[in-house]
Amino acid sequence: MTFGNVLIIRPGALGDAILTLPLLHALRFAGSKRMTVLGTPASWGFIKTGLENFEIRDFSSSEWLGLFTAENTLGSQKRAWLSQFSAAVVYLAGDTASIERALRDAGIPDVICADPPRASMPQTGNRSGHTNCHAARCLFEPVSSWVTEQCWQQALRLNHQSVDELLRLEPPETPPGNEDFIAIHPGSGGRFKCWPVDRFASLATELSGRRSMRVKIFFGPADDAMKAEFASILSPSNVEFIDNLPLRDVFRLLSRAKCYVGNDSGMSHLAARACPALVLFGPTDPAIWSPLGRQVRILRAPGGRMEDLSVANVLENIVFP
Repeated sequence: MTFGNVLIIRPGALGDAILTLPLLHALRFAGSKRMTVLGTPASWGFIKTGLENFEIRDFSSSEWLGLFTAENTLGSQKRAWLSQFSAAVVYLAGDTASIERALRDAGIPDVICADPPRASMPQTGNRSGHTNCHAARCLFEPVSSWVTEQCWQQALRLNHQSVDELLRLEPPETPPGNEDFIAIHPGSGGRFKCWPVDRFASLATELSGRRSMRVKIFFGPADDAMKAEFASILSPSNVEFIDNLPLRDVFRLLSRAKCYVGNDSGMSHLAARACPALVLFGPTDPAIWSPLGRQVRILRAPGGRMEDLSVANVLENIVFP
């Protein structure tokens, strides 16, 4: 297949965006000149702005409602914009017939619709014979007729570099005299995936007190309650709270961390791109959701119960470079 511009419809949270990066790499290596993601712009805030070959547009905007109507009520301006694409991949659950029809009617000749990865992935083998398909691989499978396995493997190799060539994630050099620190993110998209707050607090105390290491604890927009719990347990002099920074700045800070500890979360996927990471899993399956990065260690709680992970168990699994 000869690629020109490719449209990827892929709304989702931070982790979903980062797990889409290998697919974008593979499409690029297959010859795509330009890629546009119709998704959730806030989830792509770690990307450098002003790129010539990559763009994010907001899928939740009312201007795209016409994609979901049987009558295909997209305006002429949107139809003209869509006609610039030679291929489109749609990752949406449910009936996507109207979307596929609207995209083809707008002049996109090759359209593939597929279910996005989800928490309960099927256990049966896919077209490549994989079981327990990793989420990144599951995103690639629908386009495997367009993109060779060689391109996919080349894309994966990029994931183990500290700099993402396609999207120019350039961590700045560490300023002279900057102290090493350990990054911790205690949150996640679901509390059921989180190690208990008091365990994270004990871990931070152990690292900052007995081991004399600086600890920065990161909190996102949905972590206000968790931050309050931490503040009631920890002395502010022992750790530093990093609260609601833009994702690009979070990435820059993480790129300076000695290592990172966090739950199965979007932040952990971002951290794995920037520094050595220990990611704690419980009820979710790391075979599907483990972050891709240059140095990632997975620690899964016995029986999937996060409360059964001890502080000592986590401490002994932290690997310093």
